[in-house]
Amino acid sequence: MRAISPLTSIVGPAKALDLLCRDQQLTAERAYDLGLVTEVTDDHRADEAATKFALALANGPTKSFCEIKSLVRDEQAVMAAATREADAQARLAFTEDHQEAVRSFVEKRNPSSKGASSATLHALLMVFVCSVTTLAFLCQRLPLFL
Repeated sequence: MRAISPLTSIVGPAKALDLLCRDQQLTAERAYDLGLVTEVTDDHRADEAATKFALALANGPTKSFCEIKSLVRDEQAVMAAATREADAQARLAFTEDHQEAVRSFVEKRNPSSKGASSATLHALLMVFVCSVTTLAFLCQRLPLFL
């Protein structure tokens, strides 16, 4: 079963065993509570919600979304993930969207994304904040690596 590993990583081994071994219907609300889905909507609004979500992705910094998706799915050690984040930053650092993301972060305002034609902004801002957080985490644990 290809679902066991991702399910276990999302809900943990005990809940994964419970879900896989019991003959119970998984409701939308339970899936949301377990973190298996990020949004629940009424049946009659499902198409509208899906379209809104798809348009938000399509009109956002798509290359950054791809980088973030890759980083999130990466199950390597913290050091390897930090290296990949640095590589992603290097690939995106000279784009207009990155420059706008940094300006908007400093000015404490929402960035203005160019969308699919360039690479960063909301997502790059998240990568930037994650990189700062990762750096702080590594600095706190630096003696462990020496």
